[in-house]
Amino acid sequence: MPTPPTANWTLGGVGIYVNADEPTLTPLIARLHPLSATTDTLQYIGAESQGRRLSGHIYTEANRTSLETNVRSGTTMALVSDKGAQGNYVALGFTARRQQALGYSDVW
Repeated sequence: MPTPPTANWTLGGVGIYVNADEPTLTPLIARLHPLSATTDTLQYIGAESQGRRLSGHIYTEANRTSLETNVRSGTTMALVSDKGAQGNYVALGFTARRQQALGYSDVW
């Protein structure tokens, strides 16, 4: 079986080779409709916590299982990138696609 490459990120101790990191931040804005006004009023009331969407590869079945377990249990996981610690996150979802290893007919 081929040796997996060294992961450049970890999430909850699980090695991930990240292809894309998409930080997101959404402000919470209320739209007020005063009865006698001719325009709406927008009221800023805060912002959600910063989210991130990661895309990448996980190279072992054990890592996939570990990450799935953390997602199912709502575990807070430390995210460490190639630039260092990024903070603690709770995964809101996880999607995996199994691919055959390149150059190996019997390794998935």
